[in-house]
Amino acid sequence: MANTTTTTTTTAEALWVAELNDFSARNGGRRMDLEVVGDVLGLQNEATDFILRGVAYDPRDKRIEIMMSGAEGAHLTHTVGQVASVDMLLTTFPSGDVLRIVHEGGQVMLHCSM
Repeated sequence: MANTTTTTTTTAEALWVAELNDFSARNGGRRMDLEVVGDVLGLQNEATDFILRGVAYDPRDKRIEIMMSGAEGAHLTHTVGQVASVDMLLTTFPSGDVLRIVHEGGQVMLHCSM
């Protein structure tokens, strides 16, 4: 079995721009699933098997945008406001990295499609 490593980090807000740029560079072009977990509706699969184009933080508006594309030219931009924390699970496993964004009222999870 190959050596694998997993690191989980909770990133300080001052580093979100750089960390999300790094996450985008590591995972851009991969097929990802986007799950939204809210207090009211519970777990919702917003996108399945979409290609990650990028994740960005706008410190002025305090929003994170997740940009993805799907089949037949479909595009999805999911915006997360009122962000409380950003956690990343960075791994050398083939299943790839995981991004968790916690916000007022729930969380958003972005991970490789299986």
